[in-house]
Amino acid sequence: PQKLALAAVPPVDLSNVENAQPNKPVASSQSVQRITLPTDNAKEEGFTWDAKRSLDLSLIRAFVITPFVMKWYTILPKLSPGLSPRSIFVRILLDIAIGSPCVISLVFVSSAILKGDISRCVDTFCGQFYDTWRAGIQYWPFVHTFNFRFVPLKHQPLFAHFTSVYWNAVLSYYSNK
Repeated sequence: PQKLALAAVPPVDLSNVENAQPNKPVASSQSVQRITLPTDNAKEEGFTWDAKRSLDLSLIRAFVITPFVMKWYTILPKLSPGLSPRSIFVRILLDIAIGSPCVISLVFVSSAILKGDISRCVDTFCGQFYDTWRAGIQYWPFVHTFNFRFVPLKHQPLFAHFTSVYWNAVLSYYSNK
């Protein structure tokens, strides 16, 4: 793997993100990926840049996670409408109980498929799911408290992508452990 130098991070053009997000989630996700790319490669021995793993995680994020999140964030307010603390709390619980396990599972399966080693998927899932889910429980409720209360619905997936820098490193770590 190549070491990532700060100068190697491509410049980011966010001028079109607001217009792209509602109609083109993949374009929005890719804009955010340019910012979060260096964290997509967490490894036990430290942060190094693995181009293949970055490409795989970018594909998973663009074509698997983004469509799921775009749909999921429209379902949550229907299941728990309003902006009351109770409503926000129920959405967070739903995300912990349903959304997070779905995303984790999608990442583990997609990662195994892209590696060409689907047989490893069951071992990864059995060995890493709980730790990954627990890490999410320690992070996402804080993000979602702000996101679900103050960010307009159409911008919530984009906000989640911006705040997923830490989460991408966690997913990368556990899906490649």
